[in-house]
Amino acid sequence: MNLMRFAKRKPNKLFLFYFLSFFLVILVPVLLLSISSYRLAYSSIINEIRNGNKNAIQQTGTSLDRLLEEVHSLSIQLGLDGGIYATSRNTVSSYLLNDVKDRIASLSNAHGYIHSIQIYFTENGTLLSSDGPNRHGPGQPIDEWIPQMAATKKPMLWLPTRTYVNQEGNPFSIASLVVKLPVAYSDITGYIAIHIKEEDIRAYLAAIDSENNTRAYLAADNGVIVTAFGENPEARMASSVMKDLVHTEDVGDSSVMRIDGVASLVTIGSPLSNGWKLVSVTPLKYVDNKMGYIRNVILFTGLLFVLLGTFISYYLSRTIYNPIKRVLEKTTRLRKELSLPESAAKEHSLRDVPELFDQVYLSHKKLEASYKEIYPVMVNRFLNDLFYNRIHESDPDIERKLADLRLPKLTRGFVIMLIEIDEYSKWKEQYSSRDLGLLRYAALNIAQETVSEPFTCLSAETSDNQIAVLINTGASLEPIVDPLTEIAKSVIQSIRSYLPFTVTISFGTAVEHLQQVHVSFQKAQEVMRRKILQKGMAILFPDKSLHPHTFKYFYPAHIEKLLVNHMRAGNDREALDCLDRIRERLLDEPHISYENVIRLYNRLIETMIDLIEDIGLSWETAYGSGNVFQELAKHESIDGLHEWISAICVRICESIRNHVRVPSKADAAIEIIETRYQDDISVEMIADAVQVTPAYLSRIFKQATGKTVLEYLTIVRIEHSKRLLHTTGLTMQEISQRVGYNNANSFIRIFRKHEGVTPGEYRKVNGSLNREA
Repeated sequence: MNLMRFAKRKPNKLFLFYFLSFFLVILVPVLLLSISSYRLAYSSIINEIRNGNKNAIQQTGTSLDRLLEEVHSLSIQLGLDGGIYATSRNTVSSYLLNDVKDRIASLSNAHGYIHSIQIYFTENGTLLSSDGPNRHGPGQPIDEWIPQMAATKKPMLWLPTRTYVNQEGNPFSIASLVVKLPVAYSDITGYIAIHIKEEDIRAYLAAIDSENNTRAYLAADNGVIVTAFGENPEARMASSVMKDLVHTEDVGDSSVMRIDGVASLVTIGSPLSNGWKLVSVTPLKYVDNKMGYIRNVILFTGLLFVLLGTFISYYLSRTIYNPIKRVLEKTTRLRKELSLPESAAKEHSLRDVPELFDQVYLSHKKLEASYKEIYPVMVNRFLNDLFYNRIHESDPDIERKLADLRLPKLTRGFVIMLIEIDEYSKWKEQYSSRDLGLLRYAALNIAQETVSEPFTCLSAETSDNQIAVLINTGASLEPIVDPLTEIAKSVIQSIRSYLPFTVTISFGTAVEHLQQVHVSFQKAQEVMRRKILQKGMAILFPDKSLHPHTFKYFYPAHIEKLLVNHMRAGNDREALDCLDRIRERLLDEPHISYENVIRLYNRLIETMIDLIEDIGLSWETAYGSGNVFQELAKHESIDGLHEWISAICVRICESIRNHVRVPSKADAAIEIIETRYQDDISVEMIADAVQVTPAYLSRIFKQATGKTVLEYLTIVRIEHSKRLLHTTGLTMQEISQRVGYNNANSFIRIFRKHEGVTPGEYRKVNGSLNREA
């Protein structure tokens, strides 16, 4: 009912397209399958016949070979017989002739396949025959073997089948083997012929014939058919065709060729002992007849599949049409929403769908690539917020963020392992920022893989030279100190093996909740800072005996005075002794903080700078180029600081002994102000340029000029602005920019504060060479 209703409606082009597509998809395989099945069955039957013919020819050839070998043996036996040879020398003896005749008659009768045996003596032309009287020959048609043998130089000659008529008028056919007499000597006294009945040879060929109408032929090497057996035994193949067959090299193979205008399967056997070959010819009409039933079955099955395919095509087309229609409608709507140009495709075409899919896919890939690119940054930022206490949420909220970032679930119990790259400033000079980033990433991976074996952990870069690993211990710190120590040793060893630098590892205190992780991180940082006092220790744990209130400030003022006096006198040995005493005091004080150590050496450097300035020396002459305080910050141990400041002390003492007056730091600052007053400069910039601290610069500048750095800079700018007001017609905005002020109002306010009048009033009183624009 539905089919009839659908047939009455106008067919939809899209539906017809899918119906025909499905129908062809089903029909083509059915056709190919039917043709393949038919060809397979046809090939199977051909192969079956081919193999049967091969086996039959091989077996028949073996039997025929035994027959021919036996005939050959009989001819050798007769050829070697002394009595026959003696008779050939004395052919006039009737007794000898009759004796030989009796012997060959007896031999012929003993072998049923022998038609007759003849012996021809060349001395007087006598011809003995086992089935007839003695006579002179050749004189009868059957004697044609004598001149044929005489004409050849071969010791043996096989003659194909010949047909004769006996005395009763009955035809008979024979094949013959002729040998010379005697066989063992070079002289020829006669010939011996053994004639074989053709019907006995044909009987062997009967084994080749079967129900497939195969014809069997035994052919000589010249193409003459010796005998044949088959559907029409009287039919004889043309000698030229048979000659081509027996001379082919495809011995033992079967091939299809046309014989007498009929397609046939021809199989050629191996040569027999005398050179003859067996040939079987099977007309393919037999195969065609046998394939009739199979052909009908395949045709019926194919038609059945075609009908079934028609039904399936109709069903699939009806099933797919509605979803595709909705896809096309959505494609049109998406095209409008995405503001895509109108498609040149026809209505009901899916050509637009791949384009839209490509855009959606590309958008998805871009989002995925962006997420993958920023994912490490997101994880790193989240962990840093956790470490620096910038997340003020409960543990469940933090766990939800961990799940959102696809990080492992953490239980209670945490400790921070802080990894710091030793002598990072040195590596910063040797490697680019990109290479250092890769090295830090490699160190982070090593730490992550090593710690993740026994514990769940998260890791992040917390600064340029530090990596923090959050270890989920599930216990307090004390029971797991030994495992953590082994982990730290493994991390240090791996980094030392694969990376160019070494690291120091510190641990924070154990905490229970994620909200308290920042406490452990701060403690790990505090412990790491104490590595400056821990000579040769690469793994540091918190010391419970040290508390913030136990730290005390240490500065050996009396040693500093002795140091300055010895350096002023140029006594480098005594000055180095003072520095040694300071180092020993630092190592002996257990409650000295990292900040105290750095502040102490900063103070010593400032003292040395004051000494150089007081005696009128140049700091660059004594120290060299570079920022001395930045160099100080690069050292991470007491020994490193001591060696560095000792070298500075020696150079200063040597400079003092070779004293030559050079401009001071204050003079250098004045020169910078005079040349760069028009720039936006600050005290910090000037101090950095002359390589001193801002506080120290302010102190020595006040001592040298009686004014602060900013007061002196303002005076220089006001004097230059007064010259511009007097000699140019520039606007106030232009003048303010030329003397280092970005804002004209600020320039006017400062000018009035110093001069008591505004710049405009000053220009009116003092005059101008140019009118204001």
